[in-house]
Amino acid sequence: NYRYKYSKFNRKNKNLQNSFEKKPLISVLLYINDNLSVKILKSTLESIKNQWYNNVEICIAIENEADKEIIKYINRLENKKIKVARNSNGLEDAYKLSNGSYVAVLRAMDHLTPNALYEVAKRINEKDADFIYSDEDKISSSGNYRDPHFKTDFSYDMFLSYNYIGYFAVISKEILSKVEKPFN
Repeated sequence: NYRYKYSKFNRKNKNLQNSFEKKPLISVLLYINDNLSVKILKSTLESIKNQWYNNVEICIAIENEADKEIIKYINRLENKKIKVARNSNGLEDAYKLSNGSYVAVLRAMDHLTPNALYEVAKRINEKDADFIYSDEDKISSSGNYRDPHFKTDFSYDMFLSYNYIGYFAVISKEILSKVEKPFN
């Protein structure tokens, strides 16, 4: 177990972000089903809200069977950057709400480090990337990180062997538009 030491958003980061040629809107898709607590969802949404890169919208698809407290909490959210598809059957409904040129897929129980979407935007600007995935880790209930998964550059063999991409990936909408039903 260890504590993650978050980077600080400093002048160098700010200057680099201001110099980005591309400042794409990133749509973060969340799917909420019946086994999620308000506390965990709040933590996920806070981690998105606290991003250094803020050209972001959140598109939530919520199942009809979702916990009533979750539904009440979502109904109280008042933010023009949050869109909600109710009585949903999956991420496809959240995707239909999205306006971003990039789509980030995130589980509603996950937590992004504050620099996550900044690093995505930086990679889009540096490499004109259409698909971005990241390292990941697990956080214990006490807030300690406990199971880091540091990934190599893309490996076709690893991709075919297990869920190499993991739970956070960002894909250009241009690429997604070529797939008939990308989230079915």
